[in-house]
Amino acid sequence: MSRADAIIADLKAGGIMSYSDLSSFFQGDQADDHTTELVELKKKFTAIDTLIIKMKHRYELIPVYKEYQSKSGWSQSRFRKKNAAAIEDYEQTAKYIKIISGNTLLTANRRQCLTLWRSRTS
Repeated sequence: MSRADAIIADLKAGGIMSYSDLSSFFQGDQADDHTTELVELKKKFTAIDTLIIKMKHRYELIPVYKEYQSKSGWSQSRFRKKNAAAIEDYEQTAKYIKIISGNTLLTANRRQCLTLWRSRTS
């Protein structure tokens, strides 16, 4: 009987006070199921996925924006009117990437492979 008393004492110390607590523990219905950690990880992965999509989109818009930058004066304003959507989209995408990269350290090699990690200040 002393072994049973020791097991019961260990269960009580672990927060299991009834048979229903014990059965839910064995079935995996315990309260500490790491739901909050999974939600946080999902947010981080979604942010990284969004960043990658935005960077690919910016890369597609670079030729139009470079042509816009190469022009000057009147021809630049005419080009901007003609390609307003693409230029605005490029500027908004670049702004988003700049904001996100301010919170992270982001490097890319010549094959455009990203290395992403959190900065120590954030």
